[in-house]
Amino acid sequence: MLVPGETMLVLECAPAAYINYALNEAEKGSNIKVLHVSSVGRFGRMWLSGSEARFLTARNAAVTAL
Repeated sequence: MLVPGETMLVLECAPAAYINYALNEAEKGSNIKVLHVSSVGRFGRMWLSGSEARFLTARNAAVTAL
């Protein structure tokens, strides 16, 4: 659940299965909340939330993994 003061990240990639790897790296890189993950279909999507600093660290880890 997204609460006031948190930042939300939505990341999309293709093929969909890669989003699981990106999520794993994001979780290893930072202490964030996973709101939702969709890894079926053509595109994979993940929704994350957390503080600004944690969000940026998680985003960088996920994008580097992809």
